[in-house]
Amino acid sequence: MSAERLGLKWGADLNLKFGGDPSKLGRERWCYLCGSHMITNNGDNEGLFRGAIMQSGGPIPVGDIENGPAVLYFMVPYTTYKRAMDDSPDFFGVSAWLPRVDGVFLKEPTQYSVVRGNVANVPMIAGNCDDEGSLFSISTMNITTTAELKDYMKLYMMPKAKDSQVDLLLKYYPDDQRAGCPFDTGLKNALSPQFKRTAALQGDFVFHGPRRYFLQHRADKQKSWGFIHKRGKDLPFVGAAHITDVPNSFGVGPALSELRDYFIRFTNNLDPNGKRGLGVPWPQWDPRKPKAAIFQDSTLFPIIIGDDNYRTDALNYVANMSLLYPI
Repeated sequence: MSAERLGLKWGADLNLKFGGDPSKLGRERWCYLCGSHMITNNGDNEGLFRGAIMQSGGPIPVGDIENGPAVLYFMVPYTTYKRAMDDSPDFFGVSAWLPRVDGVFLKEPTQYSVVRGNVANVPMIAGNCDDEGSLFSISTMNITTTAELKDYMKLYMMPKAKDSQVDLLLKYYPDDQRAGCPFDTGLKNALSPQFKRTAALQGDFVFHGPRRYFLQHRADKQKSWGFIHKRGKDLPFVGAAHITDVPNSFGVGPALSELRDYFIRFTNNLDPNGKRGLGVPWPQWDPRKPKAAIFQDSTLFPIIIGDDNYRTDALNYVANMSLLYPI
């Protein structure tokens, strides 16, 4: 991330030399890295960006660097590292790298910075795919009981939490396939007895929870818009999974490009809305009555404006646990 920051500074300098606007640079690859750039340096963005688009969440609730893997991968010989990766059973069997509090780029757990208001005060868009956790739970299909799921959550998500706290968490995510992820698919897509439940938990901890938390704390202080991408619900087993909003962001033609059009308008004007009659009006996110643009599989109503209040109690509990026990 420090290299990215340096790259932004370098890009701004070059952009200025070629007659461009140094405040208008590129696109961040991952939402949590974009969010991290918003909270580093006590929220001072150093004039490097004037807005933020975060697809699939917000700043992930990470803690101290000691919370990460015990082995530093850069100290392992490349051939050894590559051999271990080649022996991995599948792509999803390896957890993604997460940033950590290092005392330099991130000086405190990310949610602490959000609460303290140490956030770059720029307009932002923050969205989620509806079924964020499905892809990342394919590798955990060996979890088949509530007891095994509890052990998994304690090991990877909440290692310092009390048993009673994890038990309460699991009550918010009941052992009911109809309540799991992919959401709103009834008894379908149950790859294993706990797959949909695990997917709901992982998606909320890493993606939905951080986005909702970020907007709740910042939307009354800076212009903010939220969206939920529900297209692709018929994809077997994964539904509207992580990155299924990408075609809508870069697609060709009206059926695949509404999100792209909103992003272009935001990039130009720091507001996703254009002239009256140009697209569905997208209201700002209001903590008191949150509304989001919902992109759905519908010919008549492909975009609607709906309440952003799904799983409120569960996500509030996830946020509280993330403050107490950062990942």
